[in-house]
Amino acid sequence: MKPDEIIRRQRLALGLSKKDVYEAIGLTASEYVDMEEFPSEAILVPPLAVLKKLCKVLNVDLLELIGEKCQCCQGKIQHLEYSGQPRHLLLARRREERGLSRKDFAEQLGFEEWVFVEMEQKEDFLEQRTVDFIRKLARKLALPVQVLLAYPCPKCKQ
Repeated sequence: MKPDEIIRRQRLALGLSKKDVYEAIGLTASEYVDMEEFPSEAILVPPLAVLKKLCKVLNVDLLELIGEKCQCCQGKIQHLEYSGQPRHLLLARRREERGLSRKDFAEQLGFEEWVFVEMEQKEDFLEQRTVDFIRKLARKLALPVQVLLAYPCPKCKQ
């Protein structure tokens, strides 16, 4: 099921109005309506922090909403190898392990260098970025998206 369908279905199942939801998560009416109308809107537009709020209000699993499977449940990663390490420091470490300067890394992803300086210094930087951005970053650094989302799986709690 696509994100727009999940959002709409769950809102209706809970008996919430669109206004109930957009006010609870801090969006305008048009920003929220777009997430119910366009399949990729939730992936491409709102920051991660907003999606986390949306999932909490609608009682939806973020991984399910964005079409990701828990890598721990599938046995593809041991979450312990990433636990306890702040995301911004993990990003810096992985970039360095790949032998990339901030400038080179930024250019490869189509951003200015200052974005990556900020990313490696601010602990909550990724909360203000889209899922699409986080996926690109995860792919480039060979990190599980789930780790960069800082979202524990509701099933395995990892």
